[in-house]
Amino acid sequence: MINRYNQLPALARVPLKFGAVAALLNCALMFLLFKAERHPSLIPPYLDSRILVFLVFIYFALREYKVVYNNGILHFWEGLFMGISVYLTVGILGAFFILIISKYDASFVSMYIQNVVEGIERAREEMLNGPQKVKMTEEEFDNLLDGLKQTTAAGLAIDYFIKSCIIGFLIPLVYSVIFRKTDN
Repeated sequence: MINRYNQLPALARVPLKFGAVAALLNCALMFLLFKAERHPSLIPPYLDSRILVFLVFIYFALREYKVVYNNGILHFWEGLFMGISVYLTVGILGAFFILIISKYDASFVSMYIQNVVEGIERAREEMLNGPQKVKMTEEEFDNLLDGLKQTTAAGLAIDYFIKSCIIGFLIPLVYSVIFRKTDN
């Protein structure tokens, strides 16, 4: 397996390495949050650890490829490919981690459902009669609760992957422009 990894071109090997390390770090943080009874899927998006993880690990992946493997040259498409590869690796491995932790500890999914349902129940009156322009009916509210109660580990894993893609989308674009240097 390691021999196959070493046979990959640097353009694939570097983002896989940094993506795997970033995923390991992020999975450890998810596990710690879960054990501290703070469900990692309920962290506000602006406090999501993936933002910092993507910023740091995509930066170092592009830097290593440019300096170590490509003689100080980085084309825009290379930076974009590598950045996307890093955040896809983190998203895929993190989604698998969610599936694994849910299989071995059923409270991972039940804690999520319980916390979300409690939060929605607290906001029930505002959602039904609040000042917002679009109000929910009792039936819509009950359908929302029923849907949430049907949440599965696969649903949480897919949600994690999609959010990883959304969070990571702009970072490779910005870094690719900043690090871009061609031989011209």
